[in-house]
Amino acid sequence: MSVKAVRVRDTVRFEDRDWRVLGVCDDHVDLSSTGVSDRVVSRPTLLGAPDFAVLGGQQRRPLVRTPEFDALPQAVQDAAVWWAEQLAEVVDGCLSTGEGPNFDVSVTTLRQREVAKVAQLASRGRDVSLRMLRPRPTCFGS
Repeated sequence: MSVKAVRVRDTVRFEDRDWRVLGVCDDHVDLSSTGVSDRVVSRPTLLGAPDFAVLGGQQRRPLVRTPEFDALPQAVQDAAVWWAEQLAEVVDGCLSTGEGPNFDVSVTTLRQREVAKVAQLASRGRDVSLRMLRPRPTCFGS
């Protein structure tokens, strides 16, 4: 039995049409397709449709695993993976976490998702500032 999942930016087949996934939050999926109005459908309706298929998507870049990364202490590796997941949720939106409209990319700005992430982490006992969530350069010096 295969597990069906859908992510922001996936292209899916539903009701004989190709749709782009704009957002996945709570129990609904926001879809967009050329030539028709955007739609919001329940996740069970979408995933249970007889013609549902994930046709492709712009998947997140995976965390680069290099020999240097693998040589780091496991706690450091775990922290890097955790941070990558938190930052991806802010950038890509809610995906399948069920965190609600605070991470819905179709109705929030990046700044609003950053603020929501700080609040979410604070409610879980993690003291994270907005500055910690800001984008950082991907390469050092030149």
